[in-house]
Amino acid sequence: ALQARYDQEVAFTDAAVGELVETLRELGLYEDTLILVTSDHGEAFLEHGQLGHAFAPHEELIHVPLVVRQPARSSAFAGRVDRPVGLIDVMPTLIEVAGLEPEPGAQGESFAPLLRGEEMADRVIFSDTYDAFSARSRTHKLIWFEDGHREFYDLVEDPGEQRSMADPCQGACRELAQVLRPFRQGMRGS
Repeated sequence: ALQARYDQEVAFTDAAVGELVETLRELGLYEDTLILVTSDHGEAFLEHGQLGHAFAPHEELIHVPLVVRQPARSSAFAGRVDRPVGLIDVMPTLIEVAGLEPEPGAQGESFAPLLRGEEMADRVIFSDTYDAFSARSRTHKLIWFEDGHREFYDLVEDPGEQRSMADPCQGACRELAQVLRPFRQGMRGS
């Protein structure tokens, strides 16, 4: 029943985006409009024993759609990009695409180069939920819970995050722990 309700919400959102696109076409604005559709979180349906979205930042909660349709006049790349970016990167991207000056002190990094079909250097993407923080590279993820325990996943070999390899935390796990530690401390305000 919960999955059906979720599917209904997705269908409702899809219809609303369709109405927006149709209105832009009717107004003659569609060809000149950048459209970006995303979500702030996914939903857990018992993949890790939880329902909802306030738990650990596993992929079912943080891997959300990000669809960008650029104006027809742009020389935009049309295709799929298989590289993680963060929601914190949306504002700097829109500012760059609009040709505006970056906001002083703004966080995030523009992914406009990806929209042009260019490569970008890999970087770690951070996420947090009520009881945990995560650092995710293109291939690995470390989840650090408030109670101190950690989970580490090889997302290439284990995309469903079913086999944690946090003990011992070495190699890529240790590298992610080194960047996640200051993020956690900054989010806690300590």
